[in-house]
Amino acid sequence: MSQINSQKIVGYITCGLSSLALVIGSQVPRAEASNDSNVIYGTNPSGSLFTVTTPAGAKATINTVDTTLKQLADKLAADKLAQNVVNSATAETATADKLAKAAKEASDKAAIELSKIEEVAKAAKADADKALTDASNKKADADKAQTDANNKKVDADNAQKIADSKKADTGKAQTDASNKKADADKAQTDANNKKADADKAQTDANNKKADADKAQTDANNKKTDADKAQTDANNKKADCDKAQKIVDSKKSDADNAQKIADSKKSDFEKAQKDADKAYGLDKIVKQQIANIKKADADSAQTDANNKKADCDKAQVDANNKKADADNAQTDANNKKSYADKAQIDANSKKADCDKVQIDANNKKADADKAQTDANNKKADCDKAQTDANNKKADADKAQTDANNKKADCDKTQIDANNKKADADKAQIEANNKKADCDKAQVDANNKKAEADNKKIECDKATKDLAEKQTNQKAAEDKAAQTCAEKDKAEAAAKDAKEAADKETATKGSTSTRPLPIINFNLSDIGKKFQFNFDGSVATQNVSGLTSTAWLTLKSFTGVAANFDVALDNTSSNGINSRTSGLGFNVYSDLLSTNKLDLASGKTSSSGLFSNAVLNGNFPNQFGDIDVCFTDGNTCQGGQNGGVRTEDGLQKFSFSLAFNKPVDSFALGNFGVRYQSIEGTNLGTSGTGQGKYYKSKEPSPRRVPEPGTSGALGLFAVGALRLLKKKPLV
Repeated sequence: MSQINSQKIVGYITCGLSSLALVIGSQVPRAEASNDSNVIYGTNPSGSLFTVTTPAGAKATINTVDTTLKQLADKLAADKLAQNVVNSATAETATADKLAKAAKEASDKAAIELSKIEEVAKAAKADADKALTDASNKKADADKAQTDANNKKVDADNAQKIADSKKADTGKAQTDASNKKADADKAQTDANNKKADADKAQTDANNKKADADKAQTDANNKKTDADKAQTDANNKKADCDKAQKIVDSKKSDADNAQKIADSKKSDFEKAQKDADKAYGLDKIVKQQIANIKKADADSAQTDANNKKADCDKAQVDANNKKADADNAQTDANNKKSYADKAQIDANSKKADCDKVQIDANNKKADADKAQTDANNKKADCDKAQTDANNKKADADKAQTDANNKKADCDKTQIDANNKKADADKAQIEANNKKADCDKAQVDANNKKAEADNKKIECDKATKDLAEKQTNQKAAEDKAAQTCAEKDKAEAAAKDAKEAADKETATKGSTSTRPLPIINFNLSDIGKKFQFNFDGSVATQNVSGLTSTAWLTLKSFTGVAANFDVALDNTSSNGINSRTSGLGFNVYSDLLSTNKLDLASGKTSSSGLFSNAVLNGNFPNQFGDIDVCFTDGNTCQGGQNGGVRTEDGLQKFSFSLAFNKPVDSFALGNFGVRYQSIEGTNLGTSGTGQGKYYKSKEPSPRRVPEPGTSGALGLFAVGALRLLKKKPLV
């Protein structure tokens, strides 16, 4: 019981301190300090400072403390009454506990003795069961082995039948293969004979082709010789004609020269006559002229004679060439006759060759057909032989399998016989151990009856103790419920007071900044806070466009607050989007719109969002915002960063650096930036407002004990003295 009471102390002190702080905190409003007021500082449950101010509020504060002391006195009286009920139930529980312990000791002793003899019986039973199980298993194993042996015998017999069947099938297949082999060999012999006949016919055709080619070559050679002789005759005829033309030309030239010579001779004779008739110098001159003309006439006659001789010579040559041309023409005619005869012989041999070649081709086609037939029969034969070989291999394999199964069957039968003998031996041993087990069980049953009687006495005492403990717990729970109800009423009064203070602050403020929604101080380190965001596009709400953020205060030094953030884009209902930025306003306290300035360059972000932007604004008529975290350079856009609908939870961290040390700070005007929105025709860009989500209240605390309540009373008196000592002006 001392352990139970010691565990209650922490809860009782917490309950009392909370009650007193809630009462005082709810009665003393907070206000800003002024030059003409004295300020009293205290702490509320969250750890932040509260103040009392203004001269007019001094009397109200004294009345508040008096009311608080009266409430505390009523609370102490109720706690004392509840504690008396708890103490009475505790005493009854202690007596029942002693009786239960004595009965438990007697029951435990009997249980120990029962346990020992039951262990003996249990061991004997286990040994017997094991032996019986072993015997059953061996019997089952033997039966299974015999069944297996029988099955293998059937399997071996079947395998032998299959092997015999396959062997018979193999003999049939081999006979078929042999028949097809004989047919294939016969077809191949026929093909070979036809091939030899075709080769012989082709050889004959080739010989006749060679003879025809030779005759054609001879005809061609004689044709060439005849053509050459005709060409020679033609050339000689042309040469003869050319020589005759030369003769005719020289004859004409000789005739002309003779005419010239005759003319000059006549001219000379005339000049000589003139010279003979002349006298003196004239005679000399005319004789000289006659002599010149004589020489000229002689020269002309000599030239005419020479040309006549040349003409005669050319005529002889022309006559010779004419005779030679006539001979050549005769030879050419003879050779032409020989060539024509040779060509007729070549044509005859070519026709004979073509006829023989056609016969050879026919025999070749017949041979090819016979070879194809032989090849087909050979392939059919090979296939039949392969099939026969496969069936032979299959039959050999089946026989081997049958032999193996027969051997396996024999071995299995021997194993079954051995297991049968082993099972019979195990059954005899199991029967012996069963007798030992029955004897040990009789002893255990006797001892169990004795232990059951002791257990009945112990159960009765334990039941009585349980009833007393139930009564005690009911008394404690009732007292704790009373305390919890008072705490709940006081907390409701505090929330109402805070709401009224906020409303008053809002009415008295001229700022356009919205009020903060959550306060942070040292007591919030390690706590997690949830914010749910809606969504709108073009200032119109879009159902399904949502996000959620969880902020955890990791540290708070007075000049900086460091947070971890888990951000999730929870869009649904066919909406997909990207949360590309998160931001909020920073306030000096929870009840004012005063901005708490942040230090530029020291306020930072890392992880999902890399930039912290001060004094920016969100679009979509969201408005100004003290700080936002994004991947962009402004709060308007986040580049391609952020959390998409399908990404799940993403994390980042940020640090708020203050320009001066503070004891606490507040945040509000939470917002997010949406981009890449799909599923609405309003647009692809939007924003969302954030609301703080409060978790459920903790379970009720237990009522404090009288000693703790007395200490709380002293604390209240001390607080009253502090108020009275500090003058209120």
